[in-house]
Amino acid sequence: MIIVLLDAFDKYKKNQASIYFFKCILGIVLLPILIIIPMFLNTLDISSDFIHTDIGQSIVIIIMGMSVFMCSYPCRKYMKYLNSETVDRLPEKDKQIYPFKMFIDRGASLWIIGAIWMLVGAGLLIYELYLILSK
Repeated sequence: MIIVLLDAFDKYKKNQASIYFFKCILGIVLLPILIIIPMFLNTLDISSDFIHTDIGQSIVIIIMGMSVFMCSYPCRKYMKYLNSETVDRLPEKDKQIYPFKMFIDRGASLWIIGAIWMLVGAGLLIYELYLILSK
């Protein structure tokens, strides 16, 4: 994954790819890292006791949803950009990236999962706060 990121950065520096492509690849590479960190801390019991409460779990779900959403949304914007222009009118540096469109399209649809996670986490958080306040 780091090799893909370094390759994308190299293409951007050599002006062979646009900044949108680099942002998209950066999001795809960072996504697993940002998802694994809360689970890793929870598994090793390094996290505080707050994480093990129901409210803490709701906040972790919201954070994971935000991570998925924020990492995949640049891919969605890049895909909209690629779909808005015909291949003939794309700048030369984006014509070279066009064959990777299917790979980027897979990452572009993940923002929906992130948005759903955020909504579920917010719903759980509101429910837990309601239970606490109704006592």
